[in-house]
This record gives sequence, C-alpha cells and structure tokens, in this order.
Amino acid sequence: MHYALDTSSPTEIRASISASAAEVDEAIRESGQDARLLLADRLAREVMEKEDISPVSHPMYEGGDLKPGSAYDFTARLAVLPPIELPDCSSLEVRLPEPGLEQEELRGVYLAMLRQFATVEEVSDGRPAKSGDIAVVDIEALAGGEKVPGMQGSDLPVRLDDSGGRLKEVRALAEGLRVGETANGTMSCPEEFPVESYRGKEVSLKVTLKELRCEKLPTLDEGFAKKLGFGSLRELETKVLKDAMGSKMAFIKARAGEELLNGILDKTDFPVPEPVRELFVRDEVLGGRDAMLRQGVPQEEISRRINAALPDIRVRADRHARAHCFLLALASREGLQVPEKEMEDVIARMAGKDRDPAELRKAMEKNGTFSDVHERLLAARAMEFLYSHAKKIVVDRNGDPVQPPQGA
Repeated sequence: MHYALDTSSPTEIRASISASAAEVDEAIRESGQDARLLLADRLAREVMEKEDISPVSHPMYEGGDLKPGSAYDFTARLAVLPPIELPDCSSLEVRLPEPGLEQEELRGVYLAMLRQFATVEEVSDGRPAKSGDIAVVDIEALAGGEKVPGMQGSDLPVRLDDSGGRLKEVRALAEGLRVGETANGTMSCPEEFPVESYRGKEVSLKVTLKELRCEKLPTLDEGFAKKLGFGSLRELETKVLKDAMGSKMAFIKARAGEELLNGILDKTDFPVPEPVRELFVRDEVLGGRDAMLRQGVPQEEISRRINAALPDIRVRADRHARAHCFLLALASREGLQVPEKEMEDVIARMAGKDRDPAELRKAMEKNGTFSDVHERLLAARAMEFLYSHAKKIVVDRNGDPVQPPQGA
C-alpha cells in the first residue's frame, strides 16, 4: 500500500491510497462482494494509525470497483475536528429555577398514573362532548382550497382537555358536538410547519365527531395503593412525589444544559466537517420519514414533504453538528472516555432478544454505525462534564438569584 495526505482543509484530511494487485486479489478471495469496502476500511485504518489521525464519523470513500489482478486507487475522506476555542468550564454559569412542584404539576402526575389503570366506555346517551372526554374525529384542513398535508385525520382519538399543542383548535371545535355533528373553524398554519409554503396561511378546519368515549378513573385510596404493591396510600404518595421531583429535576438539568451549550455556541465560530453535518441531516430525514409512515402518509407524499423541508432540516442539522463537534473537542481536551461495558450494554439493548449482540457489533463496525454510537455517548459525557463544572445559580420566577440562607 502507498498513500499521500492532503491536509489543506481544517475539517477534512484526504488520503489518496493505492492498494497493490496482490492486496486486491487477497481481499476478493477473503470477502467476495464486500471486498471493496472491507479493503478500504482496513487500509484507511492503517493510514490513521500510522499518522495518528482520529477522525469524527466513519470515513467516506471515493473510487471505482475492484478488478482482479489490478491495483486499486481510492480516496479516503477523513473528517477531523477543526481548532475550537474551548472555555474554562468552571468559569461558566448556569441558571436554574427553584426546585419544587406546583399543585397543577402534581395533579397531572397523579392523573397520568390513574389513567394507566382507567377503563374507557362509549358515551351512548347522546350528550355533547365535554372536557375530559375522548373524541374520535375526522379532520379536514384546507388552505386556498387545497388539503394541507399532515393536517388531515380519520378516526383520530383526541382527548378533550385544556392542554396546548397542535390540536388545541381541533379540541375547541369538537367540544360541544354530538356524535355525527360537524363544526367549522379557522387557524393560522404554524411557523414551524414542515412545508414552508403553508406557514402563516389561514387554514379552514372541518371537524366531525365520529364517536365519543369517557374515561373511568380508579379511586386513589388505600385499596388502589395496595393493588400496586404499596403498604399504604401514604407510601404510594411518597414514591410518586419522589419520582415526580426526580423527573422535574432531570428536565430542568437537561434544559439548563442545553441553554448553557447554546450560549457557548452563539459566541464560538468554527467550520463543521461535512460528513458530520450530513450525519445529522440523515437523522432528521429518517426521523421525519418514520413519523409520517406511522401517520399513514403515502410514500410519494413523504418524499415531497421531506424535499420541501430540506432547507429547514439542514439549518437544524448544522446546529446539532456544531454542538456535537464542540462536545467531542471538549471530551478530547478533558480525556473523557466511554467504558467498554457501556458500549456493550447499548449494543445488547439494540440487539434485543432476537439478535446476537456480537453479530450486531460486527455489522455496526462494518457499516460505521458503531463509531457513530460511540461518539454520541462520548458527547453525552462531555455534556455532563460541561454542566457539572459550571456554577449553578438558583433563580426565582422573575429570574432573580435566590439568596442562600445564612450559614449555608
């Protein structure tokens, strides 16, 4: 093998690699149809080891097909982190709201728990839909006489409560209807709507109530607590409160960490390796495709929507890629590592009961997803390091720092 490096780009090293005819023939004998990729991977790893190159994301290759008895020339594109100005983490500050649960939050926690054991019955007395019911509706949404993609629905169950979200206009129209009745209204298409051409347009809504259901919640008492394995209602309430506080603190921590990282990125400029950006574009596209498939959107419509949303997808992907690169650079500076046991546990969960984790790992190492998973776990460790070393400032509802008590 012979190779030459082009290091002129701050985000990519291009390795021009030449494999001998003997190396090509050996690869074909050993690996058959997978020979090209496996040979490229092996030779690229040799180059990276000799030159002490640690790329981010799996290498990308440019070259033709292997031919028996002939040398093979290809280029390995190795994405590398550019120089990034990293802060002294102990000099950073992160603001946190005072810990505590509002009564409404606690009520919601209990309600969610009780709903896990609720029974649902059809309303057959002809009464109108009211708050708390589950309305099964058909939705038709038109803008300029055309159906708005993603806003249509058939036999869609909608809980009539006071929560916000994208179905609040539908809930408002459905409440008060009797089965078989229809209500009409309008709404403004959200600014974050995937298809840019519809954003801000007035949408005409038509909501038809197909079926009405009501939920019967169990009574929160000693008997209910004992059915769940608790010694008393007080024991259940203590566990619920502890879990709710834990969940809220985890949410607060995640949100504060995100704000901390965003603040750093807003002040830090650096180029992003294209393979890393494309990795996050791919994630956004696959996530959107899966969500639309679950909604029953036709395949051709999915492709059209994704193409229309690509500019916005690329903006979000670029932001995620910048955060990813920053965290990897921080992990490198601080010498953070992902324990082998953690990788084994992640792969075992991915494999589930129907696949051998060792076989899955081998396949992931072959297609590059192993390094992707490893990098994301490493970035998560760097995020934890960033947050844990920043100074925490507790603030009240007005954003003013809360003074600690005397002697604290």
